[in-house]
Amino acid sequence: MLFRRKKKNVPQAPASAPCDHRHLYRAPVKPGSLQAQMIREGGAPIQIQVCDMNLEGIGVELPSNVDPRLEKGEVVSLELRKDDGTWSIDTPARVEHLEPGAKGQRCGLGFLHLGSLYAQMEDSLGRFFNRRRHVRVRPEFGQDILVRLRQAGHKPRGLLHDLSQSGLCVALDLVSSASIKEGTSVQVALELPGVRGTLEGPTRIVSKRRLGLREFVSLAFEFDAPPSLLDYVERRAGEIAAFSAELMASQSD
Repeated sequence: MLFRRKKKNVPQAPASAPCDHRHLYRAPVKPGSLQAQMIREGGAPIQIQVCDMNLEGIGVELPSNVDPRLEKGEVVSLELRKDDGTWSIDTPARVEHLEPGAKGQRCGLGFLHLGSLYAQMEDSLGRFFNRRRHVRVRPEFGQDILVRLRQAGHKPRGLLHDLSQSGLCVALDLVSSASIKEGTSVQVALELPGVRGTLEGPTRIVSKRRLGLREFVSLAFEFDAPPSLLDYVERRAGEIAAFSAELMASQSD
């Protein structure tokens, strides 16, 4: 199954400038549309500004006059409320990255209990979480999905790590990964369980991250995702949420 290349051209950042790829994964949030606070264990609530979010995590900015001395890996409690008070969400999250922001410290937080998060969701939250475009899902445990890449005569193969409407991540061995570079285009092809035909089209390499003897390569689609891919992502997200909810219920018994 071949897909047409997107007509809209995505401007590329200059080679000398650092490139922020978070827009590929999280939906921006209009300032003031959400009220949020973060609570460390044994600490007082800290009012924070929500910058972007999806079903896997959230980007926030802490006030410049607050120095909570957060550490990567630390678990905090988050409370999100709609500006008009119509709904709220409480969820634990883990600190994934820290960096200076425009008005204070930027902090990336990953949600820990997706099952609990799904249970608190309502239709009105859809525009903030945008499930179908931004949520990333992994294949079923023990299920290896082969991904075939092709670029300038090189044909590395790897295993699918996760997938969304906007891109995917592939685990490659170090030799295969060495032949492809960040920012370049590469053709991708794979077969998904329950999806007819081969998903194939152009992508752009967003980042490469080494972990042990493997390198995880993130790719952004440069074609319009077909409905079958969206259905697969939605189905896997539901399965993961159901499993998480069942696990939480069994642990509380």
